[in-house]
Amino acid sequence: MAWRVVTPPAESPVSLSEAKAHLRLEESVDDAYITTLIDSARVYVEKACDRGLVLQTVELLGPPLCGDEELSLPGGALADTPQLQVQYLDANSVLQTLDAAKYYTVSGGDSRPADLHLIYPNLWPQMAPRFDAVKVQYRVGWANAAAVPAPLRHAVLLLLSELYEYRTPEVTGTIVTKLGFSLDALMAPFRFRSL
Repeated sequence: MAWRVVTPPAESPVSLSEAKAHLRLEESVDDAYITTLIDSARVYVEKACDRGLVLQTVELLGPPLCGDEELSLPGGALADTPQLQVQYLDANSVLQTLDAAKYYTVSGGDSRPADLHLIYPNLWPQMAPRFDAVKVQYRVGWANAAAVPAPLRHAVLLLLSELYEYRTPEVTGTIVTKLGFSLDALMAPFRFRSL
């Protein structure tokens, strides 16, 4: 199974003014650069935690399902209104949409992704034998930047400051201490784990 972002978040978990305050900057000469660093740091935290931070639409592609097999929905906790759409390639490789009355989702809570289940006695229809036979679009993430937990927002700020301070992959002539422990400690409670 592979998932990707279809519609990125409309806002970042950290605003430009918050980033500049964290970096202790008053001038605006680097505003555009800082904005790109915020996005880079957000993407890193999202990938490290396997979850979207701010509301976004993701798409899951996977191989054929059979019987009443459940489907794990990676990318984070489902949004309050997930706008779920389940499609599949039928035996003739024609894209079909599964009737929403045939399935439901179960939240995984804060520790694991949600699952999609078929309502008994429904079974998955016959699908084309392809790696992309199932396509599910849904929304994940917190409703807005203010709702993102403070530790995750702070992880974005820590990465941002490291990216801003060290603009090359190597620093010579200094003693460097990694921020790894701080980042791991901030992100650990929010990482999704598979069972």
